[in-house]
Amino acid sequence: MQTIMIEDPFISRAALFSARNFALAGCFSPYSGHAFINHPKAVATKLAQFSHSKNLLACAWLHAQMAFQLTDALELEEKFGRDITRLITQLTQLRVPFSADNEVLMRLNLAGVRRASAEIQTLVLIELLVLGETVSVFRPSQLKHFSDWLTRSLDEFSMADPELFRQAQMLTREFSTKGLRVH
Repeated sequence: MQTIMIEDPFISRAALFSARNFALAGCFSPYSGHAFINHPKAVATKLAQFSHSKNLLACAWLHAQMAFQLTDALELEEKFGRDITRLITQLTQLRVPFSADNEVLMRLNLAGVRRASAEIQTLVLIELLVLGETVSVFRPSQLKHFSDWLTRSLDEFSMADPELFRQAQMLTREFSTKGLRVH
């Protein structure tokens, strides 16, 4: 986490806020059993590879806080400002999945994703790719299903970062191939 935290004091504050809340709530990955903060860390690390705003990087660290009901919009606005809170609220309304279970994947608001800004689409797509990478390592039996679902959903991310979109297309093919070997 230190390499990301050094980038900017505001991002460090977002990362520490997130880490503290996840630790106090006892949140662990349902896949690896590791502390859940590793998920937003992976998302922020991947986002840093693409063009992004400081606010979007803060959202990478913070948005699961509202999804897990560890904080609310009022606290986020008080600590991080109105713009961050607006982005996180938009992300929360999309119901970004943190699990590759079919019922959870089906809750993603794809119509909302289609209408979302390029930066929101980019962050959601990164979330999904990090989820796919996690599933690939810890639940390979779910990978084929996840890959098929993501492949069908990719068109909704037409405004996401173009390089990320290309990577997503390649990864879904890779996930699908790995998933076929598992079955």
